[in-house]
Amino acid sequence: MIRQHSLAKRLAHFRHEDFGGSSALALSLIMGAFILGGLSLDLAYAYKTRNELQIAADAAAHAALYMRQSETATDAKAKAVEVAKGTLPPNSYGNVLEAGDITFGLWDFTTQTFAADPNGTEAVLVSTKRFKSKSNELRTFMLNFVGMDSFDVQSGSVFVTHYPTCLNQGFAAHDSVDMQSNNIFYSGFCVHSNNLVSMKQNNDFEPGVIVSMPDTRSVSAGGGNDGLKEALESHAYKLRILDHMDDIWAELQTGGASVPSYITNTAVIPVTADKIIGTNTTSLIVSFGEADLLQGRIYLVDCDTASAITIDNNVLIENVVILTTCNLDFKNGSAVENSLLMTQSTSAASVSATSGFTLGRNDNCAAGGGAQVLTYGGFRVPAKFLIFGGQVIAKGDIQFAAQAGAQGASFVAGGKIDGTSNSTFLFCQTGMEQNLQKPYFRLAG
Repeated sequence: MIRQHSLAKRLAHFRHEDFGGSSALALSLIMGAFILGGLSLDLAYAYKTRNELQIAADAAAHAALYMRQSETATDAKAKAVEVAKGTLPPNSYGNVLEAGDITFGLWDFTTQTFAADPNGTEAVLVSTKRFKSKSNELRTFMLNFVGMDSFDVQSGSVFVTHYPTCLNQGFAAHDSVDMQSNNIFYSGFCVHSNNLVSMKQNNDFEPGVIVSMPDTRSVSAGGGNDGLKEALESHAYKLRILDHMDDIWAELQTGGASVPSYITNTAVIPVTADKIIGTNTTSLIVSFGEADLLQGRIYLVDCDTASAITIDNNVLIENVVILTTCNLDFKNGSAVENSLLMTQSTSAASVSATSGFTLGRNDNCAAGGGAQVLTYGGFRVPAKFLIFGGQVIAKGDIQFAAQAGAQGASFVAGGKIDGTSNSTFLFCQTGMEQNLQKPYFRLAG
């Protein structure tokens, strides 16, 4: 009986003991921490995957829009898919991008919205995915214990074309831009160098002017450059148009995209001549010697044994395209309106002029009348060079002397741009529509 009583007391005592409760609590806490840790791991993996999909989407969108400028939508999409596969290999990620996930269209910069257009070349929407429906879903580590064995993860990118202001209107040089004194730059005009901008003294910059280079601290400036400090911006641009000179040359001979709208017959007329004579300011017909220079046509001019084609005094070249491998030499009072002249000469002065050369029509920025001169070499003109809605593209240097005047001008140089003094440079909102440009690409927004 004594033993039974002792056992009963021990059992009763054990029933009221609580020193083992901490073990159960600890086990519960460990299990909770394990579950939360697993959840965090799954979520971190999902965020990592989404970032990877974003990188692939950005790369693919850029490739698609770049290729779309010269290729069909089908070929551009194929290139984008190839880029995505290179970024996220299918053996590890599955097919994150297919042609059906790529849409070309238009981007509204005001409303920040994308509108699909199968023929669009200005914007592209790309969506990269790891979806169960694509058999490449993101498998979970811990959430499968609570019935969630995978995530659907996706990301997207919209790339758009754009044209930097400095490459649309103003000066843009791969080397330096060097201006002397007493020049005036009006609002909207841009001066850009991928190296160094140098302004001597007493130049004036209206509010709204941009003066840019990769490092604004390297600007070289003398005294009295009012507004220069406020105009400074840091930018670097690849001058893409210079890499496409061969393409432009070919397009002009084959009726391609670079042919201006005033050309009515794209069949090229071959001519051998060393001078363009006559004048459009009287009843005389401009001609290559005996051959009339017909408007609306494209000419391929061989200067034979001469080193240059001379454009005679007071000749107005209008509504034509002239292509040559020879130098172009514009004499006093000559002018070019609604025309494009291009030479493959690599001479340092492959395009030159005497005083009073005018590029473009003086029409207060009206539509039409602009002109373009392109050269594989350099462009050199003396004082009183006038440019109205005009464009000069040179693989070499662009040089002009004092008293130049511009109302709508685009100078792009693979070398330097060198100007002197007492010149004025105004911005045109319109009248530059025939200028040659190559688009740049960036994320929308």
